[in-house]
Amino acid sequence: MDSRPHILILFRNFSSVYRQNLVTLTRVAQSCGFRCAAIVGPDDRPPAEAVLARVEACANWEDERAIRALARRLARELRIELVFALFEDDVFTAGLIREDLRVPGPTSAVAIHFRNKTVMHTRAAELGIPTPRSCLPLTWKMVSDFIADVGLPVVLKPSGGHGAMHTHRVDRQDDLQRLWHGIENQRELYRLEQYIAGDQFHLDCVVRGGGIVYQVLSRYTANLLNYSSEPGGTVTRQGARTASEDRIVRVNQQVIEGFGLEVGITHGEYFLTGQGEVFLGEIGARPPGGSILPTIAAATGVDLVHTWALAEMAPIFVPPQPRAGEASTRFLASRAHGRIVAQTTQESLLGMEGIVCASLWRSVGDVIGDPQLSSDFLGYVIACAPNSSEAVERVQRAANAFDVVTEPLELVNL
Repeated sequence: MDSRPHILILFRNFSSVYRQNLVTLTRVAQSCGFRCAAIVGPDDRPPAEAVLARVEACANWEDERAIRALARRLARELRIELVFALFEDDVFTAGLIREDLRVPGPTSAVAIHFRNKTVMHTRAAELGIPTPRSCLPLTWKMVSDFIADVGLPVVLKPSGGHGAMHTHRVDRQDDLQRLWHGIENQRELYRLEQYIAGDQFHLDCVVRGGGIVYQVLSRYTANLLNYSSEPGGTVTRQGARTASEDRIVRVNQQVIEGFGLEVGITHGEYFLTGQGEVFLGEIGARPPGGSILPTIAAATGVDLVHTWALAEMAPIFVPPQPRAGEASTRFLASRAHGRIVAQTTQESLLGMEGIVCASLWRSVGDVIGDPQLSSDFLGYVIACAPNSSEAVERVQRAANAFDVVTEPLELVNL
């Protein structure tokens, strides 16, 4: 056996965000005296910049028993002291592996609160934390009775979903019936929730010793489920917070303590109504996705994943001190359909006031249409400013200046 201390990472090559998080995690591990091993998907290749001493491929991410067996085999060859999951779907599996290997960190009994939304909301209710009213859509009568009780719109979502995938805001009864029939014999894996009208926030935290050691509150500038008509974004809320926003911070602390998390990272989403009520939407025990990490870094000067890695692995941890100011991000969208023949350049966007990052996901020659997912856009911009409102104004100006020229596909095919 290799007696040097190792960490084990469950890595899915899902997007550039996950690749960068892997690189950050392995570099911090190296600085803390750990070697790194990773379990990856059958066709996944970790980035070359990741400092990995061992890579093992699993045959199928859905085969939990096989992944646990692979982890146990690695533990017979390597001295594994910690286990990390970067992707939402692997948080519970990582808890089971920690139990198998008898290493510290969130067990499956803790992880399930952050993974299964039905368990999550039930435990939150036990803690006295408001959540949207909900039901399991097992029969059409249950669905109909629920709609009669709470009214439309409602939200249909998987209990174990991630990134708003397969999550739908439903405004009409016939659309709900169509979606309900579409889930067929998987109805027990879904939830039907009351739609909460109000502002949507996310609170990203690093936890060590059972307490929150670093956190950043942000507000979504558009509700995530309105992506088809309203491209989203976020803005940090470090300074000049309202009393209601401070209430979100207190509720989040209650959630983390009540769910039993001793160490890790969380991405919590909350609703704030016009009456000042705070509702837990959902909370995950993993880093945020999309453009949230670079937006937090732009506002605070702090790398959230780096901070999490240190909190987990460093013998002595000193919380970072964020700089003053705010940052906002905005997804870039276009009403144009067809094949792109021209679009605003990255250089043009970066030349606008306050813009510190411009990421374009489509190029000339790509085909575009209506967004199908909450992250299905053409890129994003990030702006810094002394306050939140000015940061939002700057990204909005950049988004308004972004232009795409397309030609119809039927002309391309002539």
